[in-house]
Amino acid sequence: ESILWFVTWLNNTNMTSVPALRDQYMCNTPLAYFNRSIMDFDTLSCKDMTPFQALYILSSTAVMMLIVTALLVRFHGWRIQFYWTILINRTLGFSDAKVEEGREYEYDAYVIHAEEDASWVDRRLVPLEDGNCRFCLQDRDSVIGTPYLHSILDNMRKSRKILFIVTESLLKDPW
Repeated sequence: ESILWFVTWLNNTNMTSVPALRDQYMCNTPLAYFNRSIMDFDTLSCKDMTPFQALYILSSTAVMMLIVTALLVRFHGWRIQFYWTILINRTLGFSDAKVEEGREYEYDAYVIHAEEDASWVDRRLVPLEDGNCRFCLQDRDSVIGTPYLHSILDNMRKSRKILFIVTESLLKDPW
């Protein structure tokens, strides 16, 4: 293999420009060609590099795919996990829209809003309640006498979803 480039060069050039090519230039390696003329060297004996080249391409591709996968998981793992969960749930037909699938909830949604938006919630959301839908409003549905934070957490546990009414007042609200 180490002599292949030299033999290829000799075959591609004018051999008459190299004096005493047949007599002076003898092979030292490989052992099959030891002490024979370089002109007798068979270049096909070096051509069995194809499996090694294929192995190199395959292994370098695998390493590159591993690096790309590691970077994707590192920087976009949460997004991949989110879409994977959606895909699995849609494929298996899971839906959280039915009460029967999970535990029984007392409320369909716990409504979080600022005090300044209470009149809007009363005007817009309370009329949406009917026999199938029920909202938990902190002012209306909290148990009197329980600590405020305990009441919030308890009502959230009793609700299937949490509905945020996001306004500037809510963003400024310390609670």
